[in-house]
Amino acid sequence: MSNKSTANQDRRVRARNAKHKRRKINHMRVALLLFSMVVMILVVVGAVLLVSSQVNQNSAESGSPNAMFGIKNIMIEGNSRYTDEQIIKAGDINVGQSLFLINKRNVAENILKAYPYVDKVTVSNPSFSTIKISIEEVQPVGIINNKLGWLIVGANGKGLEQLSDSSARVADYRKIECVKQKGNGVARLTLDDRTLAAVNAIVDAADGSTLDAVLEIDVSDLTDIKLNWKDQISIKLGGDMSLESKLNYTRKTLDRVLSSHGSDASGQIDLSMYSETSPKAVFTPSDLLNDITDTISTTE
Repeated sequence: MSNKSTANQDRRVRARNAKHKRRKINHMRVALLLFSMVVMILVVVGAVLLVSSQVNQNSAESGSPNAMFGIKNIMIEGNSRYTDEQIIKAGDINVGQSLFLINKRNVAENILKAYPYVDKVTVSNPSFSTIKISIEEVQPVGIINNKLGWLIVGANGKGLEQLSDSSARVADYRKIECVKQKGNGVARLTLDDRTLAAVNAIVDAADGSTLDAVLEIDVSDLTDIKLNWKDQISIKLGGDMSLESKLNYTRKTLDRVLSSHGSDASGQIDLSMYSETSPKAVFTPSDLLNDITDTISTTE
């Protein structure tokens, strides 16, 4: 190889090395620049939070609503039993309070603890000046007798409100006979999962149907569930297996009974022998309960 070729090769190697070194230096410069920017951002954010905290504290002491990133609007939606003011007070938040100092989880938990009819709370901030609190309320399913009178129970199985024996509101609710959970009461779990599932199935089936006139639900024995329809017809459902299907059949049977015997019909509908493969319901009029049975068949 000639000296000229060797010199050219050396120059190319040195050029590549120099180019590689420049790239490495540039990468280091970019990394240092990014690091510097991150540090600056953290410093700025820290300063903002510190100033916000101080301003918010001073605002709270002076009653001024001008905290940095202070809340200007608190929106409440979904509440019907409690006022906006009650929800805001329970959440322990105020107009003028800094958004950075609000713990949304604590706000939700405070509201849930304060009001038993509230089943779910979602706290969000659509903007830097607005807090939105969305409320989902639980629906009552009935009342349960206890030592203090009557306990209103919700679809979540928890006690919602205590009523006295003399309360005029007792007549507004279905009475539920059941085994109560230990420690039951207002804001406490009162129905176990299986009992609650049976009660909710009955309440859902009754909604918007003839069964809506059921006055009492007896689930004290889940192998022998009973309903009281308008103090006229007792309904024996048997166990809680295939309960939704059984209740659908019960609606058809009750409609057929009322059509055949009139709206003042009284007696007993027995579905204790019901199965999905062999649906059967037996209606016995009151005057024949201790004698013969009048069978009403309903076609699926």
